[in-house]
Amino acid sequence: MQSEVEFRFSHDIFADTGALYSEDYIANRLAEKVAFLQKLDITPHVDITPDQVVMTPSRASIVGNFAE
Repeated sequence: MQSEVEFRFSHDIFADTGALYSEDYIANRLAEKVAFLQKLDITPHVDITPDQVVMTPSRASIVGNFAE
């Protein structure tokens, strides 16, 4: 069963760059996902890949099979 953890921010945490779905846009989104994941400290450790993260400038969601 898939679970989703959502983070909503009171201000934008990054700005999109490049034309929608251009190489620059996609590279920027990937870099922001990686930077976001590097800031998380989850105990016990959970492996999360950038593919599991959905981001907008003011929101981040992590989707995966999580268990206690």
